[in-house]
Amino acid sequence: MYTKIAFTLVLLFSAINVNAECTANGCNADQADPIKRIYLAADGVIYVEAPLGKENLDCTLAEGRYMALKSSHLLFNEIYSTLLSAVIANKKLFVRIKNGSANCEIAYVQLYP
Repeated sequence: MYTKIAFTLVLLFSAINVNAECTANGCNADQADPIKRIYLAADGVIYVEAPLGKENLDCTLAEGRYMALKSSHLLFNEIYSTLLSAVIANKKLFVRIKNGSANCEIAYVQLYP
């Protein structure tokens, strides 16, 4: 009985950890580990601070901690609006990066209810 409880707790806590961290393809941000900083640079790039596990990303972070949304992105306004909405409403968000990109260029985002 205790083995089943311990196993369930290990699975539960490992699932929570996986959800809040970055993988090679992108980062999950949620209430436990939200996006803490978004800043707009003079060159028109939006920089988004990567949450826990940023060392797992398959790209080079700007200043060692930021993913970049370039103003030339086809969905720049939509992605920026989604990022702001997620931060304000404290919603779960997945930020997908372009693998191997300089400054961990953002490819798309997914907002979860």
